[in-house]
Amino acid sequence: MSSMSLNLHPFLTIKPPETSRVTEELWAYLRPSVDYVMTVSTELPRATYIGIYTTVYNYCEATMYTPDGKRIERIPACADLYKKLSTHLISHVEIIYQKFSHLEAGEAISYYANEWDRYLRGAQYLNRLFAYLNRDWVTREQSEGNTTVYSVHKLAHLHWKKDLVLRIQNEGAEKLSSIVMRAISDNFDSDGGLKGSDRIKVLRGVTDSFLALDLAEDEPFKLCMTDYTRRFKPPSL
Repeated sequence: MSSMSLNLHPFLTIKPPETSRVTEELWAYLRPSVDYVMTVSTELPRATYIGIYTTVYNYCEATMYTPDGKRIERIPACADLYKKLSTHLISHVEIIYQKFSHLEAGEAISYYANEWDRYLRGAQYLNRLFAYLNRDWVTREQSEGNTTVYSVHKLAHLHWKKDLVLRIQNEGAEKLSSIVMRAISDNFDSDGGLKGSDRIKVLRGVTDSFLALDLAEDEPFKLCMTDYTRRFKPPSL
């Protein structure tokens, strides 16, 4: 992407909120950059990255104290920020699900593989962008026994698994595992098939996602991975 198109992106015109204590105001500042990272899959300009990272740090740090300087033992405002990010990821995955649902099988599986790659890279970047939320609040919640809080990277994985993969598997016109098995056997109509190296690349991306999402031991995803390995991966020497 050219520097000109980057300079025209709206997040470069949004200033950090004057106060770091208002979650709605903070999210209005963060959201355009989160959208950009998840949909364009390119790094933010350095100044924008530093600005957001610092703002998140200041927000989490500010909510650790009362106005008179007393430390707060729990940080509900950080929980609000975490929920905002979680809800946004759900909405993002919903868009992918809706488009996937309207594609033919061959196109759908290619779309899935491409979007997974984009989503994975975006999630990795967000994990760095929200590093202080991970390091301070998430770590603290987990140490206190909260099993429903995850790092930003893990949270993104869970939403893809629950709100896309398992939703397609349970609610889709055709199960995701069935589409993958048909692609492995090349049992698509001529206008919806995957050919040659593109087919292998797409299937590798899909099966890699199953592994990353801890689905490798779950039937029928395990069968997909076994058949893919048997057919396309060379034996180990």
